[in-house]
Amino acid sequence: MFNLVSRIGLYYDSIDAGNIEKALEVFAPNAIYMRGNRRLDGNLDAFYKNERNIAHSNHKIEKIAVSHNVVSTIGGFEGTTKNGLPIKTRFKDVFIFANDLVVYRLTEFYGEDI
Repeated sequence: MFNLVSRIGLYYDSIDAGNIEKALEVFAPNAIYMRGNRRLDGNLDAFYKNERNIAHSNHKIEKIAVSHNVVSTIGGFEGTTKNGLPIKTRFKDVFIFANDLVVYRLTEFYGEDI
């Protein structure tokens, strides 16, 4: 069994480095991603490569909690959009794992909804 905290760290580090393929390795192919009012069922690759309006990101994880197969994070985010505009917000993420892969993710933003 993978260390779940390390898996989530790999996700954030990979996203911030612009390595989408590596970031998506932590997700099951049919993972559900709830992002605000939006539900994505599988095919997260298309979202991250085509729809996500973030060119550069920097996540700062302030709190992390683990309970069984669930990892929750709270932190801050700064980055730029694909149009070069600065963005800054706070967020919380909940990741649910099965067989060492994320099968469900919930993201909520506090401030600017990205």
